[in-house]
Amino acid sequence: MKDLRKNRFLIIGSLIIIILLTISLFTIKPHQIERDEYFIKAKALLNDVIEGLVKVRGLAFTNTVDLRVVSIEWVKENWGRRLVEETSREVMIEEEIYKLLFLIPENTSLKKIRIEQSGWILAATIGHEIYIVRDYFELTDEFKVREIFAHELTHVLQSMHFKQPEIKFHDEKQAWNSLIEGDAILTAEMYMKFLNFSLSFKNSSKSFKDPLIEIWLFPYNYGKKFVKKVFEDQGWIGVNNLYLRVPKSTTEIMHPDKYMRAWRFNEIDLDSMKVEGWDRVKVERFGEHFIFVILGTHIPIEIAMKAAEGWIGDKFIYYKKGSDYLFLWRILWECENDSDEFEEAFNRLMSALNGIELSQNYWKMPKQYIYLMKKSFEVLIISSSIELKGLLNELSIHEMMSNPIIFNTLREDG
Repeated sequence: MKDLRKNRFLIIGSLIIIILLTISLFTIKPHQIERDEYFIKAKALLNDVIEGLVKVRGLAFTNTVDLRVVSIEWVKENWGRRLVEETSREVMIEEEIYKLLFLIPENTSLKKIRIEQSGWILAATIGHEIYIVRDYFELTDEFKVREIFAHELTHVLQSMHFKQPEIKFHDEKQAWNSLIEGDAILTAEMYMKFLNFSLSFKNSSKSFKDPLIEIWLFPYNYGKKFVKKVFEDQGWIGVNNLYLRVPKSTTEIMHPDKYMRAWRFNEIDLDSMKVEGWDRVKVERFGEHFIFVILGTHIPIEIAMKAAEGWIGDKFIYYKKGSDYLFLWRILWECENDSDEFEEAFNRLMSALNGIELSQNYWKMPKQYIYLMKKSFEVLIISSSIELKGLLNELSIHEMMSNPIIFNTLREDG
């Protein structure tokens, strides 16, 4: 049971580093715990893993790798409370969106969750530095230590050899994290095989109990499968080339064959819709996996997964006006049958949430009104804390739905 808890520390902790620490951690100078026998042993193991990893991964360490030993108290203060305070507005907006999309209950504090999770961190990588939390990182299990170091050192190699793309939206952030985590998991596995040890990783689950954990663990649950597929076909050269043509959506990660055949999503236009008197707070692209989680949190997993497939683009805009909110979410599907499946699944979602259907595809929830409009292979979802009858006419929905889709030009590979 203790080992399972440690694995959870490592996985969740590493993901928090990805999501949060890149914002301002470089300005936080850690207090280095005394370089005693513990540090000396850890450093010796780290150096040994470095030597073996070069042989396995075929990439050289171009700079010195520093080891930092910190306490859990330092982590909670600097990677927990302090960092969450610095990003409090972003966390608050994310919490509001998650609640209006029925992912978390009304009484949930995302800020508290983030602070609590900082106390789960076992090891982390920032640039060319590897951090280990002495309270949890036990050196007695050399097998586990080597596995963790191999994983974290892969992130160091990534920072030395590959450039992180500019990332704007949730969907592409998840895709990038899946690439780097999938690479790190596979590399650690190959390193342990190099030492004649074997590791077993669970495949991505087709069921989940906590939507936040499902979202946060997406890079781990799906990333290895994606990277391993490329590795099996093209070896490490193929994996390295992933950084030259970075996957841009969770669809490519969930369906590696789509990435292999250069499938591309479409960019969605919502800018033409004028919303007078409302402040635009956030623009987002959520992607296939996020849609799957929204549906799968409340309806059968198999139905949710099938309804989310066929995604080919979306755009979500969140507005505020005082204490009221409005969101517009336009989703494009590959064919009309896919949009029909989503519409049916969304109706099941509203029923599962005890929504009162005022008219076809128009529901009243305890704190919001929700309207779904489908036109061919497009779906538009509108929700607000105020009644939508008058607002729908003001938004000129039919004109917006007739606007053309803009083909995505974000790819650099053409």
